[in-house]
Amino acid sequence: MGSLLISDIRVSYPEFSLELSCEIPQGSLVSIIGPSGCGKSTTLQLISGLLSVNAGKIELNGEDITQKEVNKRNIALVFQDYALFPHMNVEKNIAYPMKLKNMKRSVIRREVKEYLALVGLTGYEKRVISELSGGEKQRIALARALASSPEILLLDEPLSALDAKKRKHLRQQIRDIHDTTGITTIYVTHDQEEALTLSDTVIVMRDGKIEQIGTPQEVYSTPSTLFVAQFMGEGTLMDASVLSSEHLKRQSSHTDGLQFSPDKMNLFFRPESGILVTDGGVFPPTLFDHLYLSDAAVTHQEYRGSRYLVSLKWKEQSLIVYSPRHLKADRVDVAIPLKDLIWYS
Repeated sequence: MGSLLISDIRVSYPEFSLELSCEIPQGSLVSIIGPSGCGKSTTLQLISGLLSVNAGKIELNGEDITQKEVNKRNIALVFQDYALFPHMNVEKNIAYPMKLKNMKRSVIRREVKEYLALVGLTGYEKRVISELSGGEKQRIALARALASSPEILLLDEPLSALDAKKRKHLRQQIRDIHDTTGITTIYVTHDQEEALTLSDTVIVMRDGKIEQIGTPQEVYSTPSTLFVAQFMGEGTLMDASVLSSEHLKRQSSHTDGLQFSPDKMNLFFRPESGILVTDGGVFPPTLFDHLYLSDAAVTHQEYRGSRYLVSLKWKEQSLIVYSPRHLKADRVDVAIPLKDLIWYS
């Protein structure tokens, strides 16, 4: 297991530059997420040594590895396209990094079986790579990476080529393998659900810089920027200038209201925060301390299995709110707890 400290590393290319500082705790599983071209894969290649930094420092367990060769960093990188050796069978692929360390054949054979069991492919030793499915290839690539006994494991969008069902199964398997081995893992993905469900920590990147670092709960519930709020899940962005005190329902013991300021005139909330009131516009006594938007038009309802995502139009504002059932009403009132409103400039 290893801890990683990235201090002010910088790289510049004709059309892209990256500036990065962060700390990856020992034994953690960290996801890096962001739109295409934001620097996710570049970050992994800098950590692994495949790319050189222009400035800054990378430390592994307190040791400066910024200028170290790739094969001396004890960091394993699993590529998106697996990069398995097609002329070798499964056993030889997994054994390859152990042979480079001149391990005994008997030890290699034993450990190959152990790594195959770890990734759920016991008995696949003699399989030819071309006979494997995409998911099986990914697991063999993971087993080969683990066979090098790395201090840091880097995974570059490892599940992007798989269908949704396989992705869900394998991401849970990756989490289980991480918990079993304790290897510090950095996982690059473009899938928000994957990042939120898999990780201890999420790093959100944009244009070569970090927008936010936090737990999945922090990144989703208290996004530090509007970009993070909109990128890490669905939600409603409203222009606060259309609101007034009549939209605010508070208990009489409260005297403070919505605080409008010139630098923060946008508010954001997640669809699960909204409460739909369909009883003729009567404000329930339990819904104080809420922003209350009356007479919103129902424009669309999308079935999401256990609930519906309801699209609404209030004045000129578009809203989305979850409902536990399909709405029969054409117009509804919407209440959002004030504590769930996030303000942005």
